[in-house]
Amino acid sequence: MNQSLDKRDEKIIQVVLFFIVLSFVVGIFVQLAIHIKAFEYNPDNTEGYVEYTEKDYTWRLVDDLNAPQNKYSEITFTIDPNLEKDTDLIFYTLHSGATVYIDGKLMYIYNRSRDTQSIKTPGNKWHTLQIDSSMAGKKVKILIIPTYKFHVNNRPILYMGNPVDVYAHAIWLQGGQFMCAVVSFVVGIIFVIFNFVTRRLNEAIGNGLAKLGIFAILVAVWKMTDLKLLYITTTHPVALSYVALISVILLPNQFMYYELDLFKTDKKRYLNILMLIDVGALVYTFVMQFMGIADIRETLYIHHIIIVAVIIVSIYLGIVEAQEFGLSKNLKVAGICVLICEVGVASDMLLFYIRVGSLATSFGMIGFLIYILVLGARNGREIQDYIELGKSADKYRRMAQFDELTGVGNRLGLTNKLNEYGFKPGEYAFFMFDLNDLKGTNDSFGHDTGDRYIVTAVDILKKVFTDTSLIFRMGGDEFMVLLRGATDEVCIECLKKIEELAVEHNKSEDIKYTIAIAGGYAFFDCDKDADVHDTMKRADRNMYINKYRMKGKYI
Repeated sequence: MNQSLDKRDEKIIQVVLFFIVLSFVVGIFVQLAIHIKAFEYNPDNTEGYVEYTEKDYTWRLVDDLNAPQNKYSEITFTIDPNLEKDTDLIFYTLHSGATVYIDGKLMYIYNRSRDTQSIKTPGNKWHTLQIDSSMAGKKVKILIIPTYKFHVNNRPILYMGNPVDVYAHAIWLQGGQFMCAVVSFVVGIIFVIFNFVTRRLNEAIGNGLAKLGIFAILVAVWKMTDLKLLYITTTHPVALSYVALISVILLPNQFMYYELDLFKTDKKRYLNILMLIDVGALVYTFVMQFMGIADIRETLYIHHIIIVAVIIVSIYLGIVEAQEFGLSKNLKVAGICVLICEVGVASDMLLFYIRVGSLATSFGMIGFLIYILVLGARNGREIQDYIELGKSADKYRRMAQFDELTGVGNRLGLTNKLNEYGFKPGEYAFFMFDLNDLKGTNDSFGHDTGDRYIVTAVDILKKVFTDTSLIFRMGGDEFMVLLRGATDEVCIECLKKIEELAVEHNKSEDIKYTIAIAGGYAFFDCDKDADVHDTMKRADRNMYINKYRMKGKYI
């Protein structure tokens, strides 16, 4: 049993390392492939595309009471008069509608669906419009209609060129963040599975690693769905935008849920209070969303306030923990990891408001990844310790319930079997066996020979009763066997077979002693037996009848 546990542990560790290494290798390969694609030579345009920043176009805000924020931005520029071949206009917007006019003619429009009043945003979107060479020198006007006030002053980068090259460049710029998110997702899945598997090995193992794994998955989903590159191929930008938002607002509760296992101080009740507040905020956010009163994005500040509160409470609990229990190595590691994670979150929040609503930054992802991997390794070591304790416990439990000499169950093992949930005595035949003249063998040839007598007798019983888990040594020379679903004919045949095997052994072996196993059986009878102990007494009496018969005596 211990060997099987060792093999399982090794396989789990190998799988964890394999997927983590595979994630990094795939990430490096993808980034290298994209890098080559993004900067490869293009015969029509050596750079693949041309960027238009706010220096290259005219931008202004236009008042419009019909717009969601009563304003929209207007971008105007002139297509290169020297354009000789067809190209594309590409740009990316955050939660904004977009309309494109060329020389006053409507060429493109994108806005949110009017089918659902509770959804205000059109999501994040890559816009692509084909520009043919006949449009050279014409005036382009782009209207960006923001859903939220965060994006009123956004000035997007415009690209003219091959969309594949533009997208490849976008992937290259955010590839590192994306791969960090992928690693976080893979590691989170592994943590959850690892925790589930190890809990099956030892029920004393907690759910700490699974909680951390779910947190890692939420972080990964948030970061991945908030990157530009994921919107390149999606046909559901609104759904993807909401996945990002929902992941963000679910993070604080899962973070606190994990920290409840991290701290031992009674002061951690403040986390319970914050969790209740956060649940209330979640309910409020979703109700406002479904009623069409306020979008999740518009209530995001509430969850940011809660995140700030969690950071403050976590720092406070770390200080209290150090004062009450001392600054242990584990607390130092956990404290540093939590601090790195919280600095990353604070950076993300700060840049969210500075960058007018853009959530995608590297600071938070790096902080999260360090937090997840280091504390995950720490939890993994603790789980490994529990597994080792479980192995020791299994070993001692086995020693307590099994006979050391023969390996079959002992009297305690029988008691546990009889008290086992669902055990029905009416389904079994109860056999009692006694080894004839074991005392004489011990006296004449020594206890080593007596031990060989016992082991040989058990080997015979095992040949007849294939379910060896139901063979029990009751004392020095007494054994009991439970046989399920047996009839009188089967029981008689078993006793006959045991006698034949004993005789065969005595003839074939050059031994100093003679093996003789007396046996008897009984079935549980509710009219005769108050409990199984009465059945065992009747089986014991039948055994002694057989024992005296074998000695040529009768009672």
